[in-house]
Amino acid sequence: MTSSKLLRWGGLAALVGGVLFIVAVFLILTVDLSSYGEAVTTATFTLHATVLLLLGLVGLYVSQLERVGILGFVGFLVAFIGTAFALGLNWAEVFFAHTLAEVAPNCSTRVRREGSR
Repeated sequence: MTSSKLLRWGGLAALVGGVLFIVAVFLILTVDLSSYGEAVTTATFTLHATVLLLLGLVGLYVSQLERVGILGFVGFLVAFIGTAFALGLNWAEVFFAHTLAEVAPNCSTRVRREGSR
């Protein structure tokens, strides 16, 4: 894949990921997340947005590879690892939250009540 194609695909991935993050935040603010289905829908938007942002980061870094030097590489690595950690959190929220709610149903309500004090 040529550098210009990678830049275009990376830019498109970052753009769509950013739009999905905006949609996810809008859903978090407007939708009642006490329902499992609505919470998973919001988390799924966030999961997809995070994956697309990771792809966008790679495209951006590869397109600027010759110019950024070691400091640019370190910045890319920190941003990539931080976004990958966020991806892990989103993955757990989408795929393991339902199991946790079945095994320990009072866990999520207790955290919400203690956090609202």
